[in-house]
Amino acid sequence: MRFQTFRRFHSTVIKRKMAWHQALVPYIEHPETYDPSIVRHFDAATVTIADQYPKATAHYLVMPRNQNPDIQHTWPLASVASLDPNSEGDMAVLAALEDRCKALEAELRIEHPTFRFRTGVHAVPSMTHLHVHVISQDFVSDRLKRKDHWLAFTTDFFVPLRRVAAELRAGRRVAMVHEDYDKKLAAKGAKIQCHECRDRSYPSMPALKRHLASVPHGRSLD
Repeated sequence: MRFQTFRRFHSTVIKRKMAWHQALVPYIEHPETYDPSIVRHFDAATVTIADQYPKATAHYLVMPRNQNPDIQHTWPLASVASLDPNSEGDMAVLAALEDRCKALEAELRIEHPTFRFRTGVHAVPSMTHLHVHVISQDFVSDRLKRKDHWLAFTTDFFVPLRRVAAELRAGRRVAMVHEDYDKKLAAKGAKIQCHECRDRSYPSMPALKRHLASVPHGRSLD
């Protein structure tokens, strides 16, 4: 299965220094050196960190670690496309990610009992080492500034982890189809749609954020 997804929204990302792309690697290598406010959890299989540019009230990254001698792979992993469904080690990486993301969601539901959460990956990640986002759906954050920020989490650019897992367990690698949406996003009069109020769209991020602030979004119906 191929996911119809976006090419990275801004060409400036390509020009960033390699250090930016590798910024997640120290967290998997030496998580014990970070403050608990940054590294929420780590063990031999995964590390969970607070996203340093959160796009919602609760926004975390879950990453696999290479501390398990049973997992043989070239580290860091670029993305979920690096995982081989025929490799026991790679499927162990997937299982560890699933388990940790499930546990994290349970923890966050206790901390934020009214919030809904989504768990998934970006079709075209901007940073090296495979990382899974666990993010609340309120999208209240001063770091949520640009259209590409919004689209990265509210369109099919955000691929649910369960879809990734289903593909791999069906024996298929996860292949992403990149589509160039730059021109579409830059089109005059292009609007941004609320992720819940599908009948509403907004001409700018400030307008959308005023809407998000006016009525609570991303709340559980339970």
